Amino acid sequence: MTTDYQHISIQTIDQALVITIQERQLRDYGLAKALEQEMKQAVAESEYKNTVLDMEPVVMMTSSSLLALLGLRVFVREAAAELVLCNLQVAVAEALTVSQLLVERRNVGAHFRLAENVPAALAMLQQQHED
Repeated sequence: MTTDYQHISIQTIDQALVITIQERQLRDYGLAKALEQEMKQAVAESEYKNTVLDMEPVVMMTSSSLLALLGLRVFVREAAAELVLCNLQVAVAEALTVSQLLVERRNVGAHFRLAENVPAALAMLQQQHED
């Protein structure tokens, strides 16, 4: 089943779902909820549940958008899979860091793992699968 999404694009690479957010600014609650629903639907419909979230186009986000990312993380985890964020712009990375949602090297209690780009994120998922 092919679904047309308004706020994301998807592709499958190396047995992982790659979701790219198409919005530059994630400002309001309505957009955050719509984005969360589209991302969850993409995971639900995908054969592969390990997910890379490519955020390269996003230059600004609000706290409601952070909640959408947390909702996606919970959804992916409930599918016994992993989520890795990549291609974060400086302002987005700062928002996640200030909110203490990014994993630092040894901080397994944080919510998100981060990779520099899509290939690095895929390598992280593959390495975890092999461990």
